[in-house]
Amino acid sequence: MRGEFPRLLRHVRIARGLSQSQLARAIGVDHSTISRFERGERRPRRLTVLKLARALDLDRATRLRLLASAGYAPVSLELDDDLDVVWDLASLLAEARLSRETRDRVVARLRETASALRLELERSADKGGKVDETP
Repeated sequence: MRGEFPRLLRHVRIARGLSQSQLARAIGVDHSTISRFERGERRPRRLTVLKLARALDLDRATRLRLLASAGYAPVSLELDDDLDVVWDLASLLAEARLSRETRDRVVARLRETASALRLELERSADKGGKVDETP
């Protein structure tokens, strides 16, 4: 994968004063993975690009540029913002400071919410309409 992504990733990482190893630890991969990204030998998954953007504390424009340079376009700007919320929740759930009971309770609530949303989307699709946006 040659192109802008490897150059942009390296430029931003260096500008933030991070080594490949530091960035790798921040997103939970081996340092060789970052090296392969920067050499254009490996294409990251969309979630990995979002993790990189989060770890590098990128502004919205640079995050979108990084996504696009890796071959991903945001599904929509609104969904891109929602993905930030999902990432925040996932990060909080991964923290070791949470008790197992608290983590399980939050995950159960998130699953209930996801199931309810999935049902509403299916009903909406059956009607050929949009999801009811009233709270």
